[in-house]
Amino acid sequence: MGVVLGGVVAARWGWEAAFGVVGIPGLVLAVLYLLVPDYKTVELAPRTERQPSTMGFVTQTVRALTGSPTVWWTCIGSACQLIVVSTIWSWLPSYFNRYHGAAADKAAMLAAIVVLCGAAGSFFWGVAADAVAVRRPRNKLVLMASLSTATLLVFMTAFGVPMGANTQFLLIAFGGLLMMCTVAPASSVVFNVIHPGLRSTGAAMLALCQNLLGLAVGPFVGGLVSDAWGLQTALAVMPAFGVLAALCFLRAMRTYEPDLAKVPDVRMDAATSAVSPVAVSA
Repeated sequence: MGVVLGGVVAARWGWEAAFGVVGIPGLVLAVLYLLVPDYKTVELAPRTERQPSTMGFVTQTVRALTGSPTVWWTCIGSACQLIVVSTIWSWLPSYFNRYHGAAADKAAMLAAIVVLCGAAGSFFWGVAADAVAVRRPRNKLVLMASLSTATLLVFMTAFGVPMGANTQFLLIAFGGLLMMCTVAPASSVVFNVIHPGLRSTGAAMLALCQNLLGLAVGPFVGGLVSDAWGLQTALAVMPAFGVLAALCFLRAMRTYEPDLAKVPDVRMDAATSAVSPVAVSA
């Protein structure tokens, strides 16, 4: 919706107005988040009468985060795949405008369809990852590695092989469905192997890696490649970062199940709020 709305507003009132308008939903969400119940956290090293906790929170946090190779490899892998995602998201409207002659608003709508396919894909692949992990948990990482590689093959074909405009768009949309394959499973992997009392910290670390090493890198590097060899070539080769993502996920696969066994089984209850609390098991 943001891509479509931004394209329509930019075509009529300029890009400055587009940036202003698409910020409004963020303000609405900020208010809605005040209504979301939080959860009571748990101590990393519970105190007992016989053995009180002596480590500070910072020390416990560092020890917990550095003790799981799965977390770090998953964070790096998901960042690499998001380089692909951010490149496609950022440059696809320009591609439709330059190579297919689409007006700014129409180019935005075509790109929005691809983004919508990605949104559907993030949900679908999350469900699929849970399904394949029933028999063996590490299959979740195998799925992400396979789909990251498949994304590369699809986009290389779409932007590197001559074909009709309609066929190309369908192939790009299919690539959009594939490229969001890591969003849900990567979060699941990180949350599963981190101490329940540090899930917010783990989520923050994952988001930092995804944004700093992924979303911020794609548009910039893609622009450099585009300046050197053309936008179509850039969109064909940038998905190669998916191979790096796949290698990271395969590396994380080796430690995922042992790290799962180290996570304590604790219960976290919803904190008191205006919304009815719901108890969930960690």
